[in-house]
Amino acid sequence: MSDPSEIERHAIKLLDHREHAIPNPVLPEGERLNDLSLAYAIQDAADTILRDRRGYKAIGYKLAGTNPVSRAHLKIDGPFFGRLYDQMASASPATVIDVGFFRVHEAKLPLKLAVIWTSLRLLLMQRR
Repeated sequence: MSDPSEIERHAIKLLDHREHAIPNPVLPEGERLNDLSLAYAIQDAADTILRDRRGYKAIGYKLAGTNPVSRAHLKIDGPFFGRLYDQMASASPATVIDVGFFRVHEAKLPLKLAVIWTSLRLLLMQRR
């Protein structure tokens, strides 16, 4: 699937599920999207929708799958990343409520360190 309208359709569906706290269904094996390039294309489409249509402001990146246990649980080979937006951040200290929707596999602490930025740039260069 490289059709831009199909990629955008998937992005809209994921954003709608997040906005309304609807868990994504587990798809049958043959219907699962298992291509990393496609996953990042859908993520990029969602980013465009959030920033251009909904006014979100990107404030950084998040990394996930940073330890072997979480990667084994998610059945992935390596870490992955996504954007952080101002509407998804809370001032510290913050109280996080259980909304019964998100599954946390590892704690995420945004850190502004040159080492993390360098690692992220390397991931971005590998992706291209």
